[in-house]
Amino acid sequence: MMKTETDYKFKFKKGQRVKLKLDCADVYMRAWGGAEGFVGGNKMDDTGYYPMIYIVWDRNHWRENGEQNLWTFESHFEPVEKNSMASKNDDFLSELAALVERHRDGTPEPAEPEETVIEDRPAIEDQAQDSEHLEDLRSYMLNLRSATEFAKECEAFMLVGVNRQPNPTDPTSTILIPEIFAEYLTEESGLLLESQLSQIAAGAHTEAAAILIQQILEDRRDSDANGNPE
Repeated sequence: MMKTETDYKFKFKKGQRVKLKLDCADVYMRAWGGAEGFVGGNKMDDTGYYPMIYIVWDRNHWRENGEQNLWTFESHFEPVEKNSMASKNDDFLSELAALVERHRDGTPEPAEPEETVIEDRPAIEDQAQDSEHLEDLRSYMLNLRSATEFAKECEAFMLVGVNRQPNPTDPTSTILIPEIFAEYLTEESGLLLESQLSQIAAGAHTEAAAILIQQILEDRRDSDANGNPE
């Protein structure tokens, strides 16, 4: 029986964040499985049998590959769970932030979260037409795709990314923030993965502390050289 928008309960609400199912990616010209976006609208197809959504791709998502926004089948997507990929390095980042703040004068106000803006942007290749780094960008995307394809065959995976964000203490600058995403299917692989995470976090914490100590010593030497001993 043909259905209309009034008697069909759509799976997703307008504005809801969704991601493309891995087994549906081949239907699209450029989109990769796992790419995320937002529901811009709902309707039934021309036959009245299949629910559709207008997908507005998140151009800042790491699986973004330049697919155009379009009307497509609702069944190709699944909802994005808010905590589907929890970061394992929250304690490390908290300790590092506390260490840095102890060296700074005053306590900065926390940065306001940036509002997600849904807008069209060209593919990464189009953005870099006039850039000498076009080949680097292509290599980056190819390696990223190879890594994620390899992760599909593994019992556990870990993705470490470095994201540029506004500096909460200086609105005119940005800072680089590491993020770690991990998941595992078996207890054995999970234990091995978490041991690797612990080693990475410990190494990064030690290196960050050494850099900060070096900066403190240099500041003191500069202060002494200017005749302002602490």
